[in-house]
Amino acid sequence: MIAERVQALALGGPNKLPAQFIRPVHERPENTVAVDGVTVPVISLSQPHDVVVKEVAEACQEWGFFLITDHGISPSLIQRLKEVGQEFFELPQGEKEAYSNDAASGKFEGYGTKMTKNLEESWSGLTITFISWLLLLRLTTMYGPKIHLLTADLPPLFCTCRSYPSADGRQQLVFRVSPSCMDKDSSELRGRGTLMANTGWLKRLGNSAPLILLVKGDLETWSSAFFMASFPEPLLDGLSCFRTRRGSLSGVTEEYSKEILRITENLLQLLSEGLGLEGKVLKSCLGDEELKLEMKINMYPPCPQPELALGVEPHTDMSALTILVPNDVPGLQVWKDGNWVAVNLLENALFVHVGDQIEVLSNGKYKSVLHRSLVNKECTRMSWAVFIAPPHEANIGPLSELVNDQNQAKYSTKTYAEYRHRKFSKLPQ
Repeated sequence: MIAERVQALALGGPNKLPAQFIRPVHERPENTVAVDGVTVPVISLSQPHDVVVKEVAEACQEWGFFLITDHGISPSLIQRLKEVGQEFFELPQGEKEAYSNDAASGKFEGYGTKMTKNLEESWSGLTITFISWLLLLRLTTMYGPKIHLLTADLPPLFCTCRSYPSADGRQQLVFRVSPSCMDKDSSELRGRGTLMANTGWLKRLGNSAPLILLVKGDLETWSSAFFMASFPEPLLDGLSCFRTRRGSLSGVTEEYSKEILRITENLLQLLSEGLGLEGKVLKSCLGDEELKLEMKINMYPPCPQPELALGVEPHTDMSALTILVPNDVPGLQVWKDGNWVAVNLLENALFVHVGDQIEVLSNGKYKSVLHRSLVNKECTRMSWAVFIAPPHEANIGPLSELVNDQNQAKYSTKTYAEYRHRKFSKLPQ
């Protein structure tokens, strides 16, 4: 069964934000307000070449982010790209679901909410009545840091439990906990949680043994998205035929991708020269003519309590570069010097994010920007992000020209496929 999408939830006009979208107190926008009086770099590509090299290098070193103007992409093409994306999200929900993704099985292309495997799980252990020290020891050994015991701060919890077989043959217990027992200010403790364990362990636990409730607290973001490869791979099956009032999706994305590829080549040359290298070095390391472009259309519908939610949680992009255009609703913020900085809208400008692969290749001289997206109570925010990534088999590591006895390698060398796997799996790089 397909989970209810954020877009569908928003159409219902909820007055309160569902619990799974409420961020921890330290992450909420109301408690992490952007600093005033600071603006991100804006760089005109029409300036003399040496000036542009200097400004781009400084922006990548200090921010990992900048806006570019005078880039040569027609405003009418950008407008058509936006209209095609908007029309897709205006389709009836059932029609959009025909293009659903399935991140859990590795199918990332398509329509959905999560674009990665759901690996950021927070668990809370709650004592229902009493737990023996022996059982506590076994649980702690089995789950390690995933188990957190709150034995003194909570009253007894009353719950009902049903058992379901999961797809992989393990047993899944779904608990419904009395809402009166839940801390209304805690985003980690949910009214419903799941415990996955093998059937042998459940038998050892027994039906009458005292229980500890492990609540799996998945935090959701207030967004829906459509993800697709835009170059050189063909579009997802069926989408090549998808047409809107302003033309076909495939036609618009192909035209826009060619323009983004042209700008990418220019940016990589500027970045290479900013490192004191020949202009073709970074592009060559990233696969040269095998560079891949992947597009993600983000849609953040009106949110009943935007001060408690995020459209995208803080993260860096695993790509080499990300080039983004927004609609007319602000919301993007970047992290700079210990503060969030709001990115102001600038008509026809492109937003450029430095990604992880450029940080690695530059041995940390250029930094991958930490960023997040806020949501709006009244308006729908959208953005069109193109991720520029190397082929999966490309080996990415610090450039030898930038490593010496005084500046040793800060990152290990690995294929982009391995990096991608570790990023998705939240493993050390």
